Amino acid sequence: MKRAVKIITIFILPVLIALIVIALIALPYVAKNYINNHGKEYVGRKMSVNQIRINYFTTTFNIIDFKMLEADEAETFVAFDTLMVDVNPIRLFSFELEIEKIRLVKPVATIIRKDSVFNFDDIIAFFNSKPKEDTVGKASKPFKYVLENISLEKGRLTFKDKALNYTNIMNDLGFTVPYIGYYKCCSRMYAINRKSKT
Repeated sequence: MKRAVKIITIFILPVLIALIVIALIALPYVAKNYINNHGKEYVGRKMSVNQIRINYFTTTFNIIDFKMLEADEAETFVAFDTLMVDVNPIRLFSFELEIEKIRLVKPVATIIRKDSVFNFDDIIAFFNSKPKEDTVGKASKPFKYVLENISLEKGRLTFKDKALNYTNIMNDLGFTVPYIGYYKCCSRMYAINRKSKT
């Protein structure tokens, strides 16, 4: 018995720790490559990410230089410079998602209308074509999410109406939302108001 414990301590445990460390280091690169190669399978549009950074000590995630192309893959539909998400991992054990900060920097989007067709109609059609899961009669676990410190900085929205040959560009868009909460239990929804707690 002592020999088995010694073997586990000296050989197996360090190997397992090394494998876990390697997996954590490789995760951002694997996720980036997966989005770049398979993003179209999930949203119907080609997507690209330049870099994903994960700080496991602060549980902070950064997606850098994201782009989603138009259907013809010639122009950019939406993009952003940086998306930063700071998660509280302890809350996950109690079926609660708490995001302490969401920061979106320099998002850009281009909306194009030609007659009665918009350049995002194909995305809506793509999701509508997917079979919907039947959730009738299935018990749902209580779930709560809390989003705090949501901010959007230096955004730009472009609207083009090709029929009217009209273009409107809104620059330097931004907003902040201090708190959003949601609680779901037994298929009923409750809004969470932080003020009511205090």
